[in-house]
Amino acid sequence: MGLGGGGGFLLLGSLLEMGADGSRASLQFARSGILGKGCSSQKWGNFLRKAVEKAGPPAKMGNVPSVRPRICCPRLRQPGSCKYRQRRSSVHASSVRAEFARLVETSMRELISNYEAELSRLYALQDHISPDPYLHAHSRNSAVIRRQVSIFERCQNAFKDANTILDWGCRHRADACLIRMLRGNDVELHGCDVDPPQYRAFYDFAKLKYLQLTHPYRLPYDDNSFDAVIGGGVLEHVPIDSESLKELYRVVRPGGQLIVTMLPNKYSYTEWLNRILHNPHHLRRYSLAEVHHMFMHHGFLPIHFGYHQILPTLSSPSKGVFDLPVANKVVERLFYLNTFFEKLWPINRLSTNIFIVGRKVEAFHG
Repeated sequence: MGLGGGGGFLLLGSLLEMGADGSRASLQFARSGILGKGCSSQKWGNFLRKAVEKAGPPAKMGNVPSVRPRICCPRLRQPGSCKYRQRRSSVHASSVRAEFARLVETSMRELISNYEAELSRLYALQDHISPDPYLHAHSRNSAVIRRQVSIFERCQNAFKDANTILDWGCRHRADACLIRMLRGNDVELHGCDVDPPQYRAFYDFAKLKYLQLTHPYRLPYDDNSFDAVIGGGVLEHVPIDSESLKELYRVVRPGGQLIVTMLPNKYSYTEWLNRILHNPHHLRRYSLAEVHHMFMHHGFLPIHFGYHQILPTLSSPSKGVFDLPVANKVVERLFYLNTFFEKLWPINRLSTNIFIVGRKVEAFHG
């Protein structure tokens, strides 16, 4: 069984669209989001060809485990029987199709879900459109981008069954883009912030419905509007965090989830160094116990929380040492150690950020 020429890859595209389990995969997202909206069939075919090469050759007839069909009539069990050959061939063909679809779909998921590479592409594209100091600070090295991806991956289960999601205080919509990569077109994305729409590259990719906020904490949405709300690096900047949490409780549906990430840790050594060195730093910081308490007192039952990022990533908007190539190479090489240190007590208590995921409840019962 082989794939030759463009026709074969058009067939492969059809296989992928339906997937091995009969559900529609996010192929449309892959074609428009990763290769561009106007990509040709030839370019798409080349992309699929690489996916197949990465997955390896499809299963051959001889490699598929033989499944002897259960046939009551002794005459039909004989290998020479025509009906036996038809049944055996049918079983083999079905197994091949399922295995082939599984291999290719797995490869496609690996390519499509390469969050770091896709975010890097979006940052580069936006920098080409309109350079921005804020975006430069959040993409000056791969460690900064990995930081965004790593915390998203730790919380992504909250988005897998959500149909409507709000990116609260979305700024350049990095979280919304990651959700789009994860869910494709199966989710309705909304975003809000105090600034007018900007960062066109991220906006077009995320395809969210954006509203500009005009009130310190009130949100322009109906009650129980969203299955999930994510706020990455937002709560520490709002004027009245308790009022904002009340509003978030109002717009989240019962049983829905609130995901708050990138909260500055009260005991962070990097925050302490930035204050000592008079670098930009956060005026409001939280401990994990405080955030846990706030969630409980605003109707959200904490279900997942922890420490995030021990080693620095040089994400400050300052220049000088933050832009030194050697310093950026060092933090890139050391970033993988974060996974270990985030679980190591008491070092993890000094992390840069904390995160928490809470489920909206209508009453607390023991």
